[in-house]
Amino acid sequence: MDSTFCLVGEMHLNSYNYYYILGEEKRSLMLVAHKFNVSKQSVFKWSKAFNWKERTLRRDIEVAKRIEKKTNDTIVNTKANYREDIKKMLSINKSLINTAIKKGKLIIRIENVDDFKRAAEVQEKLTKVDLVLMGEASDRTEHKIEDIDLSKLSLQEKLKLKDLILKAQGNATTDTGSD
Repeated sequence: MDSTFCLVGEMHLNSYNYYYILGEEKRSLMLVAHKFNVSKQSVFKWSKAFNWKERTLRRDIEVAKRIEKKTNDTIVNTKANYREDIKKMLSINKSLINTAIKKGKLIIRIENVDDFKRAAEVQEKLTKVDLVLMGEASDRTEHKIEDIDLSKLSLQEKLKLKDLILKAQGNATTDTGSD
């Protein structure tokens, strides 16, 4: 293979890589031309001939996917580690409380009702953290709408209210006609 062709191909690749690593905010053909001591027109031709914009977009998407996967893996592993620790603490706390109740002895220094409440609160907090890490709600909350006369709402307001209720329930939204 012709060595000149290899050098030109290498220059195209190096110039594209430089263009890419400049980042979205600094990326410009002029900076590439200056770095590789070639005309802006040459760099413009290379960017068109080798689809730099499309390649950059695809590369950004690939990088974002890898980062997302790595982040998700890290989050899952961290949650698993937390849950393991919480399970151990729950088990120890539960065992201490149960032993204190069964034997009627002050094994965990439960000297009064307040000490027992504190031990129970630790158990409750650990359980809530465990539920949150599993993606569950840690508390049950009920929302009630009272004293609203729906007959006084306009059709548009009723449609918006319906849309909000559906969103809250996790269903698809309806068209409120407010385009």
